[in-house]
Amino acid sequence: MQVANYWQRMMDEKLVTTLPGLGEQWYQALDSGELWTGIAAVWTAGLFATNVKKTAGKWAVAPMPQWTPGAKAAGSWGGSTGAVLKGAKHPAEAAQFALWLNTDPEALDSLVKTQGIFPAATEGQDLPALSQPSPYFGGQNQYEVFKEAAGNIDPNFTWGPTMTQTYADLTNGFGQAATGNGTLEQALQAAQDKTIQTMESQAINIAQ
Repeated sequence: MQVANYWQRMMDEKLVTTLPGLGEQWYQALDSGELWTGIAAVWTAGLFATNVKKTAGKWAVAPMPQWTPGAKAAGSWGGSTGAVLKGAKHPAEAAQFALWLNTDPEALDSLVKTQGIFPAATEGQDLPALSQPSPYFGGQNQYEVFKEAAGNIDPNFTWGPTMTQTYADLTNGFGQAATGNGTLEQALQAAQDKTIQTMESQAINIAQ
């Protein structure tokens, strides 16, 4: 609720945009100078380099803002996975390729360079591509910031058992709040209520 109330005030005072993120309109706003900053996941760095080209060299990566001065809390947003679809003609070969793509140092190094990924395994943080400065970010090695942040993520965090439903409810509520139909706090409360209902309908015990 602290986060929701903070951003609600920013929205009410027109200090932030409510443009949908990670889309053409958002990229144009970044490239035109309408947007100056944003809080995003590590993989967004690759999207910047691909879609926000006019202002290349003028961006930099920084640690997330903190509620407590001197703190270094960080979080994780999403991730990637390799899957073999049902009905694939060559499932064994596809699974072998997915394994190679996600474990071979050469493949991972290529993914860092072309897609801006950051490895989930700490062993992968020694990949050569992660030690190179980025011309797009003005010569900064953005992965140094990401590496420190990765070490500050709380490993005890877990996703809920009905997270797909929860995320859909949050997305809907936040979208309504962005257009002035309700608040972020109300969206959080509604998503929590719906999550509890969904879990109870699946006979999942809920601690009160």
